[in-house]
Amino acid sequence: SWAALAQDSTGSIDLFGAMPSGSTYVPTVGDAINAAGSWSPYHQIPELALLTSISLASSGNPVPARPIATIGALNSSLTIPLSLAAYPVELDNVSLFTDAAATIPASGNFAAANTAFYVKDTGGNIMELYFWYTSYSCDGAMVGTPIPTGPVDVVGLLSQTGTFGVEITPYSFTPVPEPSTLVLAGLGLAGLLVSRRRIS
Repeated sequence: SWAALAQDSTGSIDLFGAMPSGSTYVPTVGDAINAAGSWSPYHQIPELALLTSISLASSGNPVPARPIATIGALNSSLTIPLSLAAYPVELDNVSLFTDAAATIPASGNFAAANTAFYVKDTGGNIMELYFWYTSYSCDGAMVGTPIPTGPVDVVGLLSQTGTFGVEITPYSFTPVPEPSTLVLAGLGLAGLLVSRRRIS
């Protein structure tokens, strides 16, 4: 299965699953599309699943900036704001830790295992970062690479389930103060296409 993020003037959505039977369309950053499928929200991620059709409307559209969130604001509610749901969200200047109190810095390499890390900002706010190796191919691609040991900007997808707080699944890490060079969001069809297994 694949996940692609698409947005219009009203918000963003995750297009999840296999391409419709017979479709030759290949999702590309900057494409504007028409798509149909089943409305299937997942962990507060707006989602269109079981795609029945998808087609290109235009290509080469400008890519809007991704939203920047703060841990303090995300910790204030168990509800992901619609302005951040299904967007590739950026958290700036955070550090990774292995414990929920954020006292033990993460180190070593990313392992081939689903792992809960914690990110802390300069104000002391902490939230979970879930390295979802078995569900997202972008995390799988990080296996064996060094875990960032200094301040980074994290880009990822927010999710929330049950009574747990909002968490972020990482797509990329950029060391601070270097500027981020990875563009993930697009007009119509976002620039993220990763394989994902759906796990309840």
